[in-house]
Formats: sequence, structure tokens, C-alpha cells
Amino acid sequence: MDEIDELNLIVAEIDGRNVLDWDVTLNIKNLGVLIFYGNGAELGDFGQFAESLKKEKLKTYPKENIIIVSMQNKNLFFDYLSKFNKFQIEELHVFSHAAGGGLYLGYHNQESATSRTIAYNQSVRRGTKITYEEVIEAEVGALFTDDYLTKKALKVKSNKTLFSPTATIKFWGCNSGVSNWVYSDTPPTYYWSALNEKNTPKPSIAQATADFFQRETFGATSGSHIEFLVNGKWQIMKKQPKNHQGIRLHPDKGNYNSYKP
Repeated sequence: MDEIDELNLIVAEIDGRNVLDWDVTLNIKNLGVLIFYGNGAELGDFGQFAESLKKEKLKTYPKENIIIVSMQNKNLFFDYLSKFNKFQIEELHVFSHAAGGGLYLGYHNQESATSRTIAYNQSVRRGTKITYEEVIEAEVGALFTDDYLTKKALKVKSNKTLFSPTATIKFWGCNSGVSNWVYSDTPPTYYWSALNEKNTPKPSIAQATADFFQRETFGATSGSHIEFLVNGKWQIMKKQPKNHQGIRLHPDKGNYNSYKP
């Protein structure tokens, strides 16, 4: 088994939508909705979910007050938020795969897989275990709870007007509310386990986000499934119906839980 196979990497090329230009709407005085969506992989194009939510939010906000951004890189996540000036976020929604201690914005995309493989192979060649810091840096597609402790994150946190006083954050996806997450590998591989070296036990990414931004955050404590809005009701269906009125993710168990600062 070679070095790359030991990580069980799944690499998939994706087209995605382009991130909006920094100057578009960010410097206009608005109170509105920001919708990020990551790579859906086996769950399909998360852009569909974002557009469906936008359609719903048009009942409350004008079109120009709703921003949709393809977001598959955590560094871009912080860079984008740092550009906000007059536009104030009332609702932040993120469609992403998650696993307790992190949002996997770039789940199974090329950039994340390449960065991970390079970092791991470098540690193998030098004959030492990969470090916590190296994994944090290599995982460009994963927004970890640990990332909220970095300088780039604190720069965003210093913007006290980024969110309105009544703003909420919602993570649409799996397991973002699971706390005390423990990372593991299949021996002899040592990669994800390096994240256990510091800042344990890990809070859930939902709770860490609530604490970081000081805003109520919603997340799930189970896996999630796809539902379609058909004849006014959200339904689980084996195939996507042609004339549905909406598409969303919903927890397999219960609903999205509230996490407060």
C-alpha cells in the first residue's frame, strides 16, 4: 500500500461557482443574508440548496440583500468575512459536510486532497509523525474549532459590526453539534490523530462558532438527509422530482439544535 492510499483519499474534480468579487455589495449599507456552500460530493451540488434557501428568504429580504458564495477553503472563509464593511449579516447559513470538530467545506475536492497528501508524504519522507500545526495548515478545506484561535480568525472577530445584534448562524449538514470529537486513523497511518495533541476536548464546531462570533448557532447532532418540498410539504424521496418547490438538508434525528454563547 503506498503513502497516498493509506489516507483513503477520494479526489474529485468539481466546477463550482466562483466566489463573488470582494467589492460586490460588501460596501453597500444593507442588512441581509449570507449563504456559504461547500462541496457536496455524494450529496450533490450544495449550490442547489443555497439557491433554494435564497428563494425562501426572498419573502423577507430583497434580492440585493442576499449573497450566495461558493466556499471551499477556510482561508477564503476568513478573508471574505474580513472584507465586509457596511453590509451587516442578519443570517449566516452554511451548507457543508461536518464532523463534530470541523466544517469540511472542501470535502473531497482536489485542493484539499492535494494539500493533505503533500503534507502527509513530507512527514513520511522525513521519518517523523506529522504535527498538529502541519495538519491544521494542510487542511485548507476544513474549518476546525482550532482555526478560531488563529490570527486570521481574530482579525475577523475584531469587526464588531459584521453581524447584527440579533443575527443567527446555521450549519446545514451533519454532526456540527457533536462535542468532544476525537480524531483517529487506521494504523500505521498517523494524520488525523495529530489534531488530538492540542485543545482537547474539542467543542462542537457549532458551539465554537457561537462562542467565537457571540451569536446563536444551529447545528445537528446526527447525520442529515435530503428533503424536497412537494405540494407544500417537505418529503424524503428516492429521486429528485422534476417539479419540486425546494430542496434542503435535514437531520436524521430531531432538528437543528441551538447553541448559544
